[in-house]
Amino acid sequence: TVVRAEEAPVASQSKAEKDYDAAKKDAKNAKKAVEDAQKALDDAKAAQKKYDEDQKKTEEKAALEKAASEEMDKAVAAVQQAYLA
Repeated sequence: TVVRAEEAPVASQSKAEKDYDAAKKDAKNAKKAVEDAQKALDDAKAAQKKYDEDQKKTEEKAALEKAASEEMDKAVAAVQQAYLA
């Protein structure tokens, strides 16, 4: 009698192991991608915070310079009035 060999269970197990390993690798890559994206987000937030702080300092400096310029204009006007008087 001739007995036909069915698909060997070892081969199926091997394919399942390959699928598992591929899924495990994909999960690892996805986790790394998430970590990289989180780092990029954190870096972007830090950069935005620094930009906002620098912008605030620039605006404060501009306001001080404007006030100083106005005071200087008043002083110059007072000196001119003194010469004219």
